[in-house]
Amino acid sequence: MIETKILISSDNYIAQFDRSYEKKREDQVGLIVAAVLIFLVFCNALRIMNKPENVAKRKEQKRLMEEKKLELKKAYIKKVKKDPLINISSDEYFEVHMQRLQKYGKSQYQGMTYYMGSKGGIYTLSASGSRNYKY
Repeated sequence: MIETKILISSDNYIAQFDRSYEKKREDQVGLIVAAVLIFLVFCNALRIMNKPENVAKRKEQKRLMEEKKLELKKAYIKKVKKDPLINISSDEYFEVHMQRLQKYGKSQYQGMTYYMGSKGGIYTLSASGSRNYKY
């Protein structure tokens, strides 16, 4: 009688093992199918992205953005050239700063106001009013 229970319990164990193996196999197949689907979606996205009309559209958008950026830069330079007390915070516009110094005798650059002396020296004023020559 004891032998029968052992055999039955061992049969149950084998049956349970087989079911878990089948479950793992199903999981693996599911992962493979999901990976293939993701790969196909990725390939399709690349194909769509590289169509000639889409490439041309992106180039046109880039060109328009660069033109707009250039127009904004020109408008900023025009505005800054008119008023020497508008702060220029970028090194990109140092030439505009020098032009303002020559035209107005003063210019604000990176948070400091610079002045041009009668002999052409460029200086800032300290808190006590003394001149600190820079160039």
